[in-house]
Amino acid sequence: MMRKVLIALFALAFAATLGCGKKEEEKKAEGKQEAKKEAKQEEGKKEEAPAKEEAPAKEEAPAKEEAPAKEEAPAKEEAPAKEEAPAKEEAPAKKDLGLDAGQEFAYEGAREDLKVVKKGIADGKPKDVDMNCAVVAGYVETLKGVENAEVKAFVAEALKTCQFERPLLVAKDAAAALDEALKKDPEAILLSECMDLGMALDELMKGHSENEDVKKLKELAVKHCE
Repeated sequence: MMRKVLIALFALAFAATLGCGKKEEEKKAEGKQEAKKEAKQEEGKKEEAPAKEEAPAKEEAPAKEEAPAKEEAPAKEEAPAKEEAPAKEEAPAKKDLGLDAGQEFAYEGAREDLKVVKKGIADGKPKDVDMNCAVVAGYVETLKGVENAEVKAFVAEALKTCQFERPLLVAKDAAAALDEALKKDPEAILLSECMDLGMALDELMKGHSENEDVKKLKELAVKHCE
């Protein structure tokens, strides 16, 4: 009986040992199969990945065109020769008026200032040139003794312009301003108008008191300014 039991136990142990070995072999076989599958999957992935395209070969840069040769600059035209400036006309020789150095200086100075006086009269501004007439009068004193006809004529012209024509225009302008002021206000105080009229009449009365225009202006001054 014991022998049968031992044999049965031994058989069971042997069967168990065989079963474990089979399981290990099965596990190993399964591991190998899985490894094979994984390897196949890796190979499949590698096959699926597209091969990298080779970079296209760089095109050779076109050869640089040679720069065209520079055209030679045209020769500069020679500048035309400058025309010679016309020779200055020589100033006419001064007339010999028989004047000494002082008289000659006075004559030239009086002529220049008299031009200014005449322009002031022509522009309707006789008051603005009273100082020029004062200068002319000083020069004329130096020329009064000269016997030359040209100088004498100039002295007469200068005296007429500065001692009659200019003050007469100043007096007439003052009379017009006086009349205008009285029209606006009969009781107006006419200080500036009467002053201009009085100073002009002082000059006129020295040698032209009998002139009709001077007489009328004098009456006006007496009526409104005295």
